Amino acid sequence: MKRKRFILLFCITLFVLSSVVVQAEVKKRTVIIDQGHGQKFVIEKEGDLQLSGLSGLFKGKGYDVKVNAGQINDAALKTADALLISGAFQSLSAEETDVVIRFIERGGKLCVMLHMPQPLTGLMGRLKVYASYVVMQEQ
Repeated sequence: MKRKRFILLFCITLFVLSSVVVQAEVKKRTVIIDQGHGQKFVIEKEGDLQLSGLSGLFKGKGYDVKVNAGQINDAALKTADALLISGAFQSLSAEETDVVIRFIERGGKLCVMLHMPQPLTGLMGRLKVYASYVVMQEQ
């Protein structure tokens, strides 16, 4: 009788542990693409400079792709694994910069693609990353 109980408890434990592992593997990673700062190139449009192709690459790798169309805030980044800011034409506010810094500090990933650096100089300065207008040439 004790052996049957042990086998039953072992099987239940194995089942519970395996379901936890399966649930952990099923969780999709999420990338937030910022479109709330005057971006001209977005995921909804097709074309060479549009972000629909990049969005498709993320989706193909198993990411859940979401758009942030307003201010960047803690709620928007709560479930995000990565934040992509591409081609912003409007500056991030000081509050938004703080939100992005907190996101990075808790392990979030940030990708910034610049069209022009001015809208993101506050964020980039906080990260000690600087842009230049000088053309770099290699020989």
